[in-house]
Amino acid sequence: MAEQSLTSQLKDALTKQFGEADAETFMTILGENGFDDDESILDDVKDADDSILKDDPNMTPDAFACMQRVCGQYGKEQNPFEDLDDATKMKEWKTKYDETESLYLTQCQTLVQSSRDASLKNVATLGRLHGNVPLIAYCVDTFNRFRIEEFLRSGQDVNSSDFLRMVPFYHAFNEKQKAKKEKTIDLLTTLEAYSARWTHPLELLPSTVFVDDIDDILRYIFGVTQMLGSLLNDEDPGDNDLKVNLELPFQFDLAILPSGGKKTIRNQFTQVDVPAHDDDDDDDDDEEEEEDEVQPESVQDIEGGMKKFGIKPVTFDISQELLNESTAVRTLKRELRSKFMQVGPQRNGRYVMVVDRRDSKKSNKDKIWMYSPQCEQLPDEKENPEKGPSYHRLHQNFVEESLLYKTLKCLIPSARVRLDP
Repeated sequence: MAEQSLTSQLKDALTKQFGEADAETFMTILGENGFDDDESILDDVKDADDSILKDDPNMTPDAFACMQRVCGQYGKEQNPFEDLDDATKMKEWKTKYDETESLYLTQCQTLVQSSRDASLKNVATLGRLHGNVPLIAYCVDTFNRFRIEEFLRSGQDVNSSDFLRMVPFYHAFNEKQKAKKEKTIDLLTTLEAYSARWTHPLELLPSTVFVDDIDDILRYIFGVTQMLGSLLNDEDPGDNDLKVNLELPFQFDLAILPSGGKKTIRNQFTQVDVPAHDDDDDDDDDEEEEEDEVQPESVQDIEGGMKKFGIKPVTFDISQELLNESTAVRTLKRELRSKFMQVGPQRNGRYVMVVDRRDSKKSNKDKIWMYSPQCEQLPDEKENPEKGPSYHRLHQNFVEESLLYKTLKCLIPSARVRLDP
């Protein structure tokens, strides 16, 4: 989101401190003195000893001090942690904390589990006080990006303790928290709890790598992105049957089952072929599967799971010939939009598109499912829909982390027993 202009920020700050009438008076002083652009205002306000605005008889010391604060912060990256000490003293902190705790306990049960997670809930509360920013996810994302950059630079992986020690801002903040008698936020605990319970640490040397056509996968990603963009921007598809009034928020998950993979021995990258999924049972000489080997679910498993939970998906095929066309993304966009309309998208809905490429090399086509997921119905939701975690729709007042929770909990319905993430 683009930053507000300096004049807009000044007006907002002055209105908040002095009221709308006085703020308008102070803003008029800017125009009367010829300050009609951000650069001239910054130059004058920062040089307080020779400031025209400060010397104006209608400018009060408090109003000029307010302008100085705004100009001093203008253009700087906002640090959501910097006013933590002030925020905790604000009257709304306790109210916001209680509200955040209730939302997370209802919508993200496996993330915030008990009163012992006070640090994690404080990070979430702080983010919600700063414009409903998903601050927990932001910190974890920054950590993972740092790990990748450090791995590419030095070939070494770093843990969360290294991250907090090596990144200046997080190190300074963490040291400040350690110096307090009572730790308000423990970033190390927050990072480790989030990774252990939800995302699991990113594997920089994975045990299995996918083998598939990256161009085809990107065409699906671009096609879905452009399809959703056309719906939100209300683009005319040229067909009255495809027009829809779709509004945010809603959730759309794209899952691609690749055509095959290779197992690797970590650090040595010795590759052993892992064949793509095959429905044929003609080969009687297959070796006995190891007990701990996880086999991919078959098409029948996926369709059986949908039938089990009463899901009526829209199914169709995308040919390799279409994907090879120069206009593949544009064609995909229109095809996906047509099928998505059959699913019946609505505000606050949740939708999944599964692209099954496991047999694409043999059949020369991919099988697609589009649906609104439902993998389980918990007792709380049957008794009180607003209390339980519905997986096929969003809560009216949802927290961003609940989107990931829904994806982890219910993506591709299975006829088999599913475990909590």
